Amino acid sequence: MSLETLKALGVTIPYKAKYDNFIGGKWVAPVKGEYFDVISPITGKPYTKAARSSAEDVELALDAAHAKPQRLSALISYLKLQTASNRTWHLLRQQIPLIMVSQFVKR
Repeated sequence: MSLETLKALGVTIPYKAKYDNFIGGKWVAPVKGEYFDVISPITGKPYTKAARSSAEDVELALDAAHAKPQRLSALISYLKLQTASNRTWHLLRQQIPLIMVSQFVKR
């Protein structure tokens, strides 16, 4: 069934028109503003656009990644002060965005 048929039937398509880079916990447009079509393996047609990352985007991601150990250290210190149930809930809340994003990242 094509996307056009699904749309005509009133089915909501769960894709955004375009996806930016996820850097430092935020969706960030690519530095050069370039996107590429993501092709459906079923229809062979584009269904969304993804950020075409450049070296500048990689540098931003690396800078954000290098800042994470400091944030992680602060989080661990904070969690040591919490009760076990509060600690689990706080950690889960912090991990939910990472879990969601990992669905879109190839390893």
